[in-house]
Amino acid sequence: MLIYLIECKRDYETVYKIGYSKCKPNSRLRNLQTGNDGELKLIETFETLHGQILERTIHRFLGHEHRRGEWLTLSLKDVLGFRALCEKIEKNLTFLKENQ
Repeated sequence: MLIYLIECKRDYETVYKIGYSKCKPNSRLRNLQTGNDGELKLIETFETLHGQILERTIHRFLGHEHRRGEWLTLSLKDVLGFRALCEKIEKNLTFLKENQ
């Protein structure tokens, strides 16, 4: 499974979507592009064993950046640190699973 970070640029704002998918991220990008007036770009992917749990944890961590629906307004620091955040949470989830 993959966690992805997608950027959506519009004339007046840039927002981001964090999600998980079992399919190739480009397929997900094409599906999201349909009916979306902004230009979508795949920024980052992260392979994970924890799928939805990792995605949900990232959303909770970045919840203060929630914009509308599943879209977030992220800082450059958040975007650049996305992979490191995924790695840290993945490591913690793996540790918890192995030490139940």
